[in-house]
Amino acid sequence: MNEMFVAHLYTQVKQAHEDIQQLTASKNTLTEVKGELERAKEKVKEPELTSATWSGSLAVGFEDIRTAMLDEYDDLLTRQLTDALTTIDAKITALQSDIQGMERAIKMQEDEAKDKV
Repeated sequence: MNEMFVAHLYTQVKQAHEDIQQLTASKNTLTEVKGELERAKEKVKEPELTSATWSGSLAVGFEDIRTAMLDEYDDLLTRQLTDALTTIDAKITALQSDIQGMERAIKMQEDEAKDKV
């Protein structure tokens, strides 16, 4: 029974390490995407339109669209992506804690097995 439990814990530790690797890769990808979106956000403001270059109802409508796009970029960058990155960090931390607990349990089980021999 003890050997099966230890083998199960080793499998869980291995899986947790793999999960951490996948989460870290996802976090890196999201961080890159966030940087790309931050750079793209500035392009929404181009070209700068003034009353001297463009005016009228079309200009107002166009500026309204730009403002809405900037609001969506802000939401995506400051809330959605930040929340996703925070969630990933929390999951990585939880998995690391789980690994430590499982490794302690493995050591205890292995020490008990040595004591019985």
